[in-house]
Amino acid sequence: MDLRTRLSALLADDLTIERELGGGGMSLVFLARDRRLGRAIVIKVVAPELAAVMSGGRFEREIQLAASLQQANIVPLLTAGEAEDIRYYTMPFVEGESLRARLARGPLSEAETISVLRDVARALLYAHERGVVHRDIKPDNVLLSGESAVVTDFGIAKAITAARTMVGDGSSTLTQMGTAIGTPTYMAPEQATGDPSTDHRADLYALGCMAFELLTGTPPFHGRSVHQLMTAHLSEAPPTVASRRPGIDPGLEALVAACLAKDPAERPATAREVLRQLEMIGSGAARDAVPAMLAQRPRSLGQALGIWAVVFGATWLLAKAAVVGIGLPAWTVPLALGLAGLGLPAVLITWFVQRTARAALLKTPTFTKSGSMVVRGTMATLAIKASPHVSWRRTRRAGIAAGALLVLSLATVLVLRQFGLGPAASLLASGAISGESRILVAQFSTTASDTSLVTVVAQAMRTALGQSEAIRLVSPSEVAAGLARMTLPPTTPLTESTAQELATREGIPLLVTGQIASLGSGFVVSVNLVRADSGTVLTSAQRGADGPGTLLEAIDALARELRSRIGESLRTVARAPRLQEATTASLDALREYTRGVEIGDLRGDFLTAIPLLERAVSIDTTFASAWRKLAVYRFNTGASESQVLAATVAAYRHRDHSAGLERSQIEAYYLERLRTAAAMEFYARTPGLSQNNRALMLLERGRYAAAESVVTAEIAKIPAGRPPIIQLYVQLVRAQALQGKFDAARTSYAAMRQSFPGAWYTELVGLWMGWLAGGVDSLPRLSSEAMGSRNLPQRAEGVQLAAMLALARGQLRRHEPPQAATLAFGDSAGAGIDGTELRIIDLLHVAVLRRDLAAGIRQIEALRLTLAETDLPAEDRHDLAFALAFARLGAIPQATAALDRFEQGTAGDARLLHWGTWQMARGELTLARGDATGALAALRLAIQADSGNLATFGALDLDDRFSRAFEAAGQRDSAVTVLERMLRPTDLNGGERLGSIWPSALRRLAMLHEELGRPAEARRRYEEFLRLWRDADPELQPQVAEIRARLAALPAR
Repeated sequence: MDLRTRLSALLADDLTIERELGGGGMSLVFLARDRRLGRAIVIKVVAPELAAVMSGGRFEREIQLAASLQQANIVPLLTAGEAEDIRYYTMPFVEGESLRARLARGPLSEAETISVLRDVARALLYAHERGVVHRDIKPDNVLLSGESAVVTDFGIAKAITAARTMVGDGSSTLTQMGTAIGTPTYMAPEQATGDPSTDHRADLYALGCMAFELLTGTPPFHGRSVHQLMTAHLSEAPPTVASRRPGIDPGLEALVAACLAKDPAERPATAREVLRQLEMIGSGAARDAVPAMLAQRPRSLGQALGIWAVVFGATWLLAKAAVVGIGLPAWTVPLALGLAGLGLPAVLITWFVQRTARAALLKTPTFTKSGSMVVRGTMATLAIKASPHVSWRRTRRAGIAAGALLVLSLATVLVLRQFGLGPAASLLASGAISGESRILVAQFSTTASDTSLVTVVAQAMRTALGQSEAIRLVSPSEVAAGLARMTLPPTTPLTESTAQELATREGIPLLVTGQIASLGSGFVVSVNLVRADSGTVLTSAQRGADGPGTLLEAIDALARELRSRIGESLRTVARAPRLQEATTASLDALREYTRGVEIGDLRGDFLTAIPLLERAVSIDTTFASAWRKLAVYRFNTGASESQVLAATVAAYRHRDHSAGLERSQIEAYYLERLRTAAAMEFYARTPGLSQNNRALMLLERGRYAAAESVVTAEIAKIPAGRPPIIQLYVQLVRAQALQGKFDAARTSYAAMRQSFPGAWYTELVGLWMGWLAGGVDSLPRLSSEAMGSRNLPQRAEGVQLAAMLALARGQLRRHEPPQAATLAFGDSAGAGIDGTELRIIDLLHVAVLRRDLAAGIRQIEALRLTLAETDLPAEDRHDLAFALAFARLGAIPQATAALDRFEQGTAGDARLLHWGTWQMARGELTLARGDATGALAALRLAIQADSGNLATFGALDLDDRFSRAFEAAGQRDSAVTVLERMLRPTDLNGGERLGSIWPSALRRLAMLHEELGRPAEARRRYEEFLRLWRDADPELQPQVAEIRARLAALPAR
C-alpha cells in the first residue's frame, strides 16, 4: 500500500486528500479538504527516511512550540500526529504562489525584494523572540499571498532534529545516515558544521542568501555540488550583489553583505536590526540616513592582513626586480619594505575603527526604564567620529601615495646622480674624476692573523673591478715597469704608501686601498677610492663577511658599490657576472673562469671562452665549476669526445668542491651527457637549475611543445633589459619551428639576431631556418651565404653543407672540392667538425650512391688501419662509426670486429657516453645479419633505454636505419611513416647526413608507395627524385633511367 493510500485511510474521518502537491527535502506535501468546514488544508508528511529515525511521541511534543506561533506573516500549524511510521502536520492552504515559482520568472525589483524581506523579517523577529529558529529559510518556504509574504514550516526543522533517535554512542542515527537538516544552498557556516551553539543568526544568514537570489536570480554560490557549497559557505567570500546586478541601493547591498558574514558576531544581532534597515531603505531615506561606511562591504581582519601581505610581497618583488634589472641602488629594497611595513599599523587601525563604528551603528538602540537612550561606549563614539577619516579608501590612497613618493624619490636620486648634483651625484657626473681614469689597486692592510688574505683580497678586487667599462685598471705589467723606474724589485709589496708614490710618479690619478679587520670568526672589509696626488678619500664602502667562505661575496659587493659611485651605468653594474661561490682557492683561476663564462654565456663566443677556462682549470685542477663549463663549451664547438668526457668526469669527480645550485648543475650535466633518463628525472626534481639543457633534452626526445614552454618560462624570469643566454634562443626557435609555428620562430630569430649579431649560433640557426622554409632547393644559396661568413665554424658548416648537397644531387665530381675543404676544416682547431668521422661518412655515402659497396669497404678499412697506428684514446678512434659504416655496406666481419673493439676498449663513463650510437651500431649489424626484429629492438634501445646517453629522436641517420629495419621486417606502413619524417628537416645538425640518405629515402619511399598501391604518391616521390638528380653525374644516370622506367610504368593519372 502506497503512502497516499495509507494517509487517506488514517485521516478519513476528518480530511479528504485531493492531490499531491509535490515536496522534497524533509517532507511530502498533499492538498486535502476539511470534511466539516470545507476549507483547503495542506498535509505535510515527514520523509520516510527521516521518520524512521524519530522517536515515538517526541515529534508531536516538539512541534507544539512551533504551533504556538500566531503572527500575520507565519503560516500557522493546525494539527500534528503520528501513526505507525507516518509523522505528519497540517496547515492552512495559502492561495497564491511560492517565492520559488515567482523567481522562475526572473529576479525581483528592489521594491518587491524589500517588501518580501520585510515580511520575512517580521516573521523571524516574532519567532526568534519566542525561542523558535526556522533553520530552513528559502524561497520554497515563503509563500506570496496578495501583497504579503508568509513563511511556512516554522520550527519543523527543529522538531525533526530534536526527535531523532539516539544510538548507543551518543550520536543520532540521522547523523549516522549522513542526512543534514536544512538546505545546503542557504545554510549558515555554523549550521553546516553541526555547531550545537547555532542560534537565530543562522536564519539571518539564510535570509541574506535568499535576498541575494531575489536580487540577482541565483543564490551566492550557484551551480556547485553539495560538498562545494558547504566548503564555500565555510571559507569563500560571497560575491557582491553589485557584481551580479549593478546599480542596487548601497544600503540594501550592505545589508545583504552583513547578513552573509561568516562569523555570526559580524551579522546583524537580531531580526529587528534587519527590519529597521529595511524600513529605512524602503522609506527612501537610506541613502542619506545610512552612513557611507555601511554602504561598503565590511572587511574581516584576515582579509585586511591578507591584502597587506600581498602588497608587502609585491613591493619586495618589484624593488628587488628594480635593483637587479634596472640597476637601482641596493638600499631601494629596505626602503621600500620599510614603507610597506608602515602599512601594517595603518591597516590594523583602519580595521578596528571601521569594525567598531559599524557594529555601533548597526546595533539596535536600547533605552533605560525612564525611556532615555543608553549612551554608546567611549571607544564606539570615538570610532564613529573617526570613521569618515580612517576609511579603507583613505588607507588605500595613502599606500598609493607612499609608493608614488618612493618612485619619485628614486627617480630624483637617479637624476641627481646622472647630472652630478647633491649627495647622490656620481664621481664622473660631478667632475671629481674623469672618464677612462686609470686606477691602481693597492695591497690591502689587515689586522687578521692570516696575512695572506691581503694578496687574495686585492686580487679579488682587481678581478671584480676589471669588469668595469667606466674605468681602466693598471695592469700588473704596468706596475712592474713603474716599480722598476723607482728602482724597486717587481716583488715589492704594493702597500698604500708605495702605491701612492708609484701613482704620483706614473700619473695614475686614483688608488683603491682597503683594510681587513677581524671580527670574531669573520671579517670586516673596507675599501676606499683615493685621489693619488692629495690622498683625499673620494668615496668608501664597508662590508662584513662571516668567514673566508663569504669573503669573495663581500669583495664583489664592494666592487659593485665602487663602480656605481664612480658613475658606471647601474644597469651594467647589475648585469655584470658575479663572482662565484668560493669553489677555488685561486683568484687567478676565478678571474679566468669569470671572463670565460661572460664571453661564453653572454656573447655565445665559446671558441674564445674555451682557452680562458682551460687556463682556469690548469691553475686549479679541482675547480669543478670551470670543468663543467669547459665540458659544455667543448661539446658546443664539436671538440673530440675524449676532451668532452674528460672535462665532464673531472667536474663530477670534484663536485664536493662546489655547493648548492652549482653542485646541482655539475651533477645535472654529468647525468645529461651520460645518463639521459636519470638526467630528465634530476631536472624535474631540481627546478632551480638552468632550464636550457632541460629544453634541449626535451627537443631530443621529440617533445617540442614542452620544450617551448620551458624556454618561454625561463626567458620570462630574466629581468627586463637583460638578454637571455644565446642557447635559450636556439632552443626556442627550434621548438617553435619543429611544431610548424614558423611565424613565432621567425619572431624569436629576429630577437636572437638583435641580441647576438654575428654569433656562431645566430648564423647556424639562420641557416637551418632557411632550410625549413625553402627545403633542399634553398640549400645552395644558404651554403653560399654560410661560406661567406666571418665565423670559422659557420664557414665550415657552409662548406660541409655544399659537399653533402652535391652528394644528395648525385654530383660526385662537384662534391670533391668542398669535401676536401670540409676535411681541412675538420683537421683545424675550433671549427667544430670531427674530420675522421666525416671521412667515414663521406666514403659510406659515395659507396652507397655508386652502388660499389666493395670499394667503400676497402677505403674505409684503409682509413681504419691508418687511424689504428696513432696513439689516440680509444673513444676517439671512432670504432662505432666504423662499425656503422661496415654494417651498412654489408661487411659483417669488419663491423663485428669494430664493435668488439669498442666494447672491449671502453667501459663505465665512456660506454655510457656512446650508448645511443652503440645501440645503433648493434641494430645496424643485426639488420645486416638479416634479423630485422632484433635490429628494431636495438634501435629502440638507442632512444628509449633507462641508462646511457640516448640518441636524438628523429635524427636523419637514426630514422634511415629505422626505415630499413621496418621495411625488412615487412612493416611497410611504418617504414613509410619514418621515411616521410626523414624528408622534413628536423634538427640543426643534419646537413652532414644528407649525402646518400636523402635520394635513397625518396627512391625507397616511392617504391613502397608503389608496392602499397598508391600510384599518385609514388609518382610524386619519383618526380622529386628525378628533379633532385636531374644533373647527376653520368655514372649515376643508369639509376636515373631506372627511376624513369618505373615512373613510366605507373598507371596513368
